[in-house]
Amino acid sequence: MLISNGQVLLGAIMSKKADDIQFAIKLNKRMGLKGVSWENHVVAQYTLNEELGNHGTPEAYYDLDQTTRDVLLAHARQDAAHALLNTTSILKNQKKLYRLVFFLTIVMCIVLFIVLQGGPRNY
Repeated sequence: MLISNGQVLLGAIMSKKADDIQFAIKLNKRMGLKGVSWENHVVAQYTLNEELGNHGTPEAYYDLDQTTRDVLLAHARQDAAHALLNTTSILKNQKKLYRLVFFLTIVMCIVLFIVLQGGPRNY
């Protein structure tokens, strides 16, 4: 399969980005910031800095008038609030599910113990 020079360059750029993100995640872990939430934070922060041009030339230039910019910012804030609330709801539900699984595991252990003892005895 032939790969054009543009594809090779794109692959090298993506590899550099992935390496930068992986390095930041490892650094966070060394500082005690572990978990998917912190990994997501690293990716989001990298994306923001890339858009702002902090990792070189900005990838995109947006030539927007003030009204359009204000509308887009308002929608971005709405999207961010929606994402935050969805994430909070998911985390709450996850906690409830962990408790339910723990409770069901205890119940199953008790049932298993009773079954292995020969079941309930009628005297």
